[in-house]
Amino acid sequence: KAFVPHVPTPSKAGVYRRDRGVCAYCGRDIAFDDASMDHILPQSRGGPTAWDNLVNACRRCNEKKANRTPDQAGMPLQFKPFTPKVRLRADLC
Repeated sequence: KAFVPHVPTPSKAGVYRRDRGVCAYCGRDIAFDDASMDHILPQSRGGPTAWDNLVNACRRCNEKKANRTPDQAGMPLQFKPFTPKVRLRADLC
């Protein structure tokens, strides 16, 4: 068996955990059911579904930001998104 680095695919649950249930725009704690996974650079503008382009957002902030960048919306990020640490998984070669 060889251990191969594996970065998990971004998901709403993964982004919520990484951001500790905090809205990246207003800084408030939010329940998982009220959270959304927001693309910093909107998908419609070529923003990728990647860890460094995704943040946890409350519905109010997500609707306010709409299809704009944080700068365009006047909504600076409270923290910088990052790719979670690599998990190791055993793969059969």
